[in-house]
Amino acid sequence: MVYKEENDKILFTIEGVDFDKLEKFREEHDGCPRGMENGRLSYMFIPTTLGTALTIKCICGAELLCGDFLK
Repeated sequence: MVYKEENDKILFTIEGVDFDKLEKFREEHDGCPRGMENGRLSYMFIPTTLGTALTIKCICGAELLCGDFLK
């Protein structure tokens, strides 16, 4: 995962192992109901002194924890 600031924007990029975990999670929850604007997943990025924590939550309540703080 990459966190950077540029041109008055904060950007988070999911890549590598975290991207693979996300793809698997998305496939597993493809049949879950959709919420507002047809979405079903929410992403919470939390920059810490240990790295960036990422929690991905499906509308069904399941969560996936990712981030470079786990390494």
